[in-house]
Amino acid sequence: MAAIDLFIFRVPLHDIWMPNMAAVWFSELMYFSYEAYYLLVFVPPIVLLFQRRHGALRDTTFRLVLVYLICFVIYAAFPVDGPHFLHEPFQGPHTLGFFYGINQTLQASGDSLGCSFPSSHVAAAVSAAYIGWLYFPRWVAIIMAIEALGVTLATIYTQNHYAVDSLAGLVLALLVQMWLVPQLYDKFGSQAQVSVTPDATGA
Repeated sequence: MAAIDLFIFRVPLHDIWMPNMAAVWFSELMYFSYEAYYLLVFVPPIVLLFQRRHGALRDTTFRLVLVYLICFVIYAAFPVDGPHFLHEPFQGPHTLGFFYGINQTLQASGDSLGCSFPSSHVAAAVSAAYIGWLYFPRWVAIIMAIEALGVTLATIYTQNHYAVDSLAGLVLALLVQMWLVPQLYDKFGSQAQVSVTPDATGA
């Protein structure tokens, strides 16, 4: 992946970004965004569940599971590791950060290296942001979109992914949500029966 990444972007963004912007405040913002991915993906379905918006919940679950499934199938066929595990991590002032420490602890306790192509972090985060525009108030959707952007950038900054992994995750998410899901609903019929209320659209 390193060769493909370098061919597309001309510079190894994963390698040069952190050393050039290693200030603790910026690093913490990036590592926070990387970890907040879990809130972005898991909180919206829980909110829809408690709101008893079952059609929106079914659609949301289908969209997220589908994009994860595609990512995992690709990873199973073409397993790759991210730069964080292939090169000596950069050691700078950012290592004093709170969220950096949380990230390192979680990685140390994990059972797999991860860091797939395409990035499932980015694919799921962008999918969640897309879902936000479908079913949540506009101000919530904007926050979700900002966090999805943060995840996309953080995967590269934290050296967990090559930039090409994140770009592929972004493209995959948009293809799945804007093309594949509508195609599947048209062919097999939607089970969601979603009712969009003024509250949900932000109107």
